[in-house]
Amino acid sequence: MGPVNTTDSARDPELDLLDRARSLLATDPAQAIVHLKALVNRGSVRGSYELGRGYFELKDYKEAEDAFRIGATKDYAPSIQMLGFMFAKGIGVEKDLEEARVLLERASRLGHAFAKRGLGEVLVRGKYGALQMFRGMWLIVVSVMSVIAISLHDQNDDRLR
Repeated sequence: MGPVNTTDSARDPELDLLDRARSLLATDPAQAIVHLKALVNRGSVRGSYELGRGYFELKDYKEAEDAFRIGATKDYAPSIQMLGFMFAKGIGVEKDLEEARVLLERASRLGHAFAKRGLGEVLVRGKYGALQMFRGMWLIVVSVMSVIAISLHDQNDDRLR
């Protein structure tokens, strides 16, 4: 995803609604959730991700998981990465390193920088053998390089969400 043109006439209306909902999360989470659900109902994968993040921050992990699954069905890497993170850490779901590995592999293939790090962390635990431990260490290094490279180009890139 390339840089977003933020001039008033060319700005994506979805981004304006997302920004408004995100700003409400700190002051009026219930209203933010309403706005994010409206975006999800309009088919917004970014909206489903932000809805998941909102629920995650509110520690409503079941709703967060459901929202992330919406984005995952549309191959939205940030949503897939968050699901993988939840399974890797056992946050709101039963800890399942195999499910985490599958999800993080998928998000990594889509170029998500933090999914590479998470996958690396799962692999270095040794459950998948010595070769995968080395791959895990390599992925952790690659993820750092990816974050730097992507950040230099576009700090708002979805691969950094």
